[in-house]
Amino acid sequence: MPLFDFQCESCNRVEQYLHDSADECPERCCVCGGVLKRLWNAPVLIFRGPGFYVNDSKKEFKNEPTI
Repeated sequence: MPLFDFQCESCNRVEQYLHDSADECPERCCVCGGVLKRLWNAPVLIFRGPGFYVNDSKKEFKNEPTI
């Protein structure tokens, strides 16, 4: 499940909630009870698997004399 940031409009406190996008968003700040608005952040990309690193795509070259 993704992690979403919400900022309180009263106290400017930023809270993070881990929930599915289909779930209801939290509406009130847990500290002051103010209204929360969702912050839109850039997504974090994580590349996993072979081929994403420099050392994965290196080809081995043999030093053979050319004729």
